[in-house]
Amino acid sequence: MTRPAIQLRQGRLRSPLFLYGTEQPELTLQLAGLSLTIRSDPEAGPLTLALRPPFNSPAMAITRQRVETSLRQTWPHLPLKNRAILRTGSGSYASRNHSAVSGPAALLLHAALAGVNLRQDLVLIGDLDPEGGLTRPRHSWEYLQALRSGEGGRLVVPPDLLAELRSLVVLEDPGFFLKWEVLVTSTLPAALPLCDATGDPEGFATASASFGEIRRLSQEMDVGALAVHPRVRERLQQIAKTAPFHCSSSMLLLQGSSQRPTRLDPEVLARILLSTLEPLSWITRAETSSLTAPRLDAAHEDCRKQLDPLVRYARREDQDLMKEALALANVPRTLGRTRKRATAEDLEEPQPERRAARLTELHRRFQADLPAFLSRLAALSGTPEPSRH
Repeated sequence: MTRPAIQLRQGRLRSPLFLYGTEQPELTLQLAGLSLTIRSDPEAGPLTLALRPPFNSPAMAITRQRVETSLRQTWPHLPLKNRAILRTGSGSYASRNHSAVSGPAALLLHAALAGVNLRQDLVLIGDLDPEGGLTRPRHSWEYLQALRSGEGGRLVVPPDLLAELRSLVVLEDPGFFLKWEVLVTSTLPAALPLCDATGDPEGFATASASFGEIRRLSQEMDVGALAVHPRVRERLQQIAKTAPFHCSSSMLLLQGSSQRPTRLDPEVLARILLSTLEPLSWITRAETSSLTAPRLDAAHEDCRKQLDPLVRYARREDQDLMKEALALANVPRTLGRTRKRATAEDLEEPQPERRAARLTELHRRFQADLPAFLSRLAALSGTPEPSRH
């Protein structure tokens, strides 16, 4: 029985994740800088994984199991008595991520065993399935939104994220595919050579260099004009032919074609609606007496700001779904107005208890309607269940 030596005992990688602040327990979505350190530990099993700050949840047990499954596909006998400490940067890992850190953790460990230093501009979005393959994380749409601003780099994603990437063309953000060189792969052993800081694999290196030239052209030319330029399209077609997994070239070709999509796929629309309406769940958990008009008004405004632009991108068949979403987004405003009336002292209403009863009834109805709608969206989107964290 031969066990592999650990070639690298440190590594770094970025991935968008929900984190809790270390000083204030506020949940934020960040492009987290993950750092891995592998230490000898006589009490550890085969390359035991732990998060710091600690994360105690059933999702962590799932993460460990799937990371081990992924590693054993390449190294059946893992090194013993070593503990892999994964630090989540400026915050604590949130349960909302579920097992989304499993993909980045596994890539870092694959790199450590293979002796591959990862690119500094690398970002990975990918959960692991029970067989150890890369798959779309539960909150993949929100993770993508965290990357729409910033400097960009090389982004590695699983194949089942393609529908959401295509939706960025629908939403008129083709520049995403110049900012990020997006590569699609279903396994971490296949991803590892594309993540190597020392250079790309033979064959792909030329294609990536050609894409780099197109990126430089984009500094002088609008992305719309670039995507239809004949010589640029020739280069993009050659890149896509040489590297079929080069998603950026395929999406830019789609942007400049007569088949450019203008409507969101129904499952992607459901994921977007789910991510937009889930933040209203705090209202369903709150006591009626604790609801305040300013916070309710802010929730309404933020939700409508995200929903209103989507109407023009939804298919005709999905307009009823959009109407339901908009109606639910308006409930916090109605609750806020009712709260103001229920607490006003200068109204002529002689029975203030009737206004309070109206507020309680509206709140009770929302407590039933929102979770039911989120469950419907989860089923439409292919998401296991709506998060309540």
